[in-house]
Amino acid sequence: MAETTFTHVQVHLQKNVLVVTVNLDSIRGDDLAEALSKDVLAALDANPGMSRVVIDLGKVQYMSSVGFRPLLQVHKRVRDQQGRVALCCLSPLVSETLHVTRMIGGTGSVQALFEEYPTVEAAVTALASDV
Repeated sequence: MAETTFTHVQVHLQKNVLVVTVNLDSIRGDDLAEALSKDVLAALDANPGMSRVVIDLGKVQYMSSVGFRPLLQVHKRVRDQQGRVALCCLSPLVSETLHVTRMIGGTGSVQALFEEYPTVEAAVTALASDV
């Protein structure tokens, strides 16, 4: 993995899965969402070929709809490589928001965009087993 510094995220490899930890307590406003998008996409660019990505949102207590943009950009990039993206460590409010918008799974027939796991370790284990 290339050594790169990011403003809003920390990145590391774990069991050949790229783990992106968002270091924000809230994601709101176009400027912040754009900066976060740039960081996350730069992390993917710095790690070419990574098709398994975990996004740790444990520090994020609030996410407005602009926070969907970085997540959707990662999803598209990883999906184009036939990969998987998992979200983990979601606060109750962020989890509810993502469930209501069907970005993460629940019951029903609609395929969710993202998988959800309670911890980084659980997400990495699930994605690493599919490599």
